[in-house]
Amino acid sequence: MSNRRERRQRGATLIELIVSIVIVSIALSSILLAFGRLNRGSVDPMIQTQAQAIAESYLEEILRREAAACTSSGYTERDRFRHVMDYNGLSEAPTDMYGEPIVELAAYRVEVRVEGCLPLGPAGATVPAARVIVEVANGDYRTRFYGYRADY
Repeated sequence: MSNRRERRQRGATLIELIVSIVIVSIALSSILLAFGRLNRGSVDPMIQTQAQAIAESYLEEILRREAAACTSSGYTERDRFRHVMDYNGLSEAPTDMYGEPIVELAAYRVEVRVEGCLPLGPAGATVPAARVIVEVANGDYRTRFYGYRADY
């Protein structure tokens, strides 16, 4: 009789094997899913930093131009822009200030909107100003920078 008990207790039943396989497969799939998410998001900080640097560069270039908050010089070539309003509606892949494309940044898109003739300052002492909005996008990531240029 003791031989029978020993034989029954050796090994695992089919149900125990199936349950252990299911548990191991669930654990492995969740680990692989976590690694996939980490791997996909590892490039995001670089994309964000580059997009912010592009937006900051464009905003700095625009805010250095003459204010003339309500007028545009009428030029359509970026290297000839003189006023902040000239940049309104600019939509391009990143280029240098002379219009030469930057191949390494071709995946980004820059959009500029300028709202002119806005009153800026305390009541009774306002000056006309332009609000500049620079938006840079790369895939699902978008960043937006704002700036003001007063015509004082």
